[in-house]
Amino acid sequence: MEDERSVLVGIDLANDYSQICYYSAGGSYVSVSLSKDPLKYRIPTMLCAVAGSSDWLFGEEAALTSPGETVVRIDNIVELASNDSSMEIFGRNYPADILLERYFRRMLASVRQKAGAERIRGVVLTMKECNDALRKNLYAAFTLLGLPADRIRIIRHTESFMYYVVEQNCDIWINDVGLFDFDLDGFVFYKLSFGRKTRPLTVLVERTDLSDEISFDMLSSGEMDRLIYAFENVAAMMLQKQMISALYFTGCGFESAWADESLKKFCSGRRIFRGQNLYVKGAGYAAKLAFDGGREEYRFIDSEELSSDIMLRVYKDGGYDEIKLAGCGEPYEGAYSKVEVIMDKTNELDFIVHNALKKDFICAIMTLDTLSVRQDRTTRLEIELKFPKRDVCVITVRDLGFGEIRSSGYQIWEQVLKI
Repeated sequence: MEDERSVLVGIDLANDYSQICYYSAGGSYVSVSLSKDPLKYRIPTMLCAVAGSSDWLFGEEAALTSPGETVVRIDNIVELASNDSSMEIFGRNYPADILLERYFRRMLASVRQKAGAERIRGVVLTMKECNDALRKNLYAAFTLLGLPADRIRIIRHTESFMYYVVEQNCDIWINDVGLFDFDLDGFVFYKLSFGRKTRPLTVLVERTDLSDEISFDMLSSGEMDRLIYAFENVAAMMLQKQMISALYFTGCGFESAWADESLKKFCSGRRIFRGQNLYVKGAGYAAKLAFDGGREEYRFIDSEELSSDIMLRVYKDGGYDEIKLAGCGEPYEGAYSKVEVIMDKTNELDFIVHNALKKDFICAIMTLDTLSVRQDRTTRLEIELKFPKRDVCVITVRDLGFGEIRSSGYQIWEQVLKI
């Protein structure tokens, strides 16, 4: 490790509020409060420009300042950066990366002061979503601060949750772990599963959007009976027949006491945690692994990524082999493969599915029932794989014929493989 005068930082960034923590030399994660209330960790993602002053207001101070002719409030910094936009302030145009740089400059200066550190060694930012424009502006902002791209990591909330959980005592994740996230954008349930026999340790997340059942409007409009009834129903549905050893509850929707009695109903045989610093602490642990080493001990598979390798068993170079058609960890929406094979004395295709959480595998045989079994190796097929869902593979096989030797029968076979 580098000298103790440097510090690693985790930031949970959102358009309304952000949080920050640092990893101390003593091996703990310290959440930083920039409020007069030392237990208030959410920092308004906000700046205020004051006419005639180069020292802009930041965070809570900016939120408490009323805009006017001589004061411009900038309260949509992340949105501007996501749209690659700019903002005119007192006749001058400020690109989004400059606004982010001003926000992070004040935030990181506060961390250095709190931690007694001279420099920031690395930063991990976590957020719900991050498009290409936002990613570009974030890297540009930190470059302006003297932090190049190799000292910055950007991850989503789901990955932060994974980091947070594996950093806890392993008794917490002796079985699966669940998370209910309730905020202005909706209500989502995440379930973590662990491949404990795999090396590196594999962590797989499943995401279920329950926003059609529960919305923030139910809370803000005071429909408490309806909200509690809906919450208990969807929670029971998600937890039914599930071996879940710990449950987490986060998001501004869980800040008030409306769910207190409901949470007690889920305590039997489970550990229950509620708080608003889960993602930022996960980013802090991610920073430790990214910049101090240890990331290779874990394999994280997000909810948008394939959880299995799909192989095709073929005869090649005098022996049997497996060729990969789809890879675990690959985004399922873009996963696609096409391969041509020549059949020899068979009308069956052998697909091998290796699940990331298991050491064993399953063999799925696709029988092309109307295909003539030939012994002269003149049957050429095209095999195509697509993934409409993370756990669904559609296999399409087409008869291509064999040039002038055998014309195509224009036959097409299709099979849906659950993985």
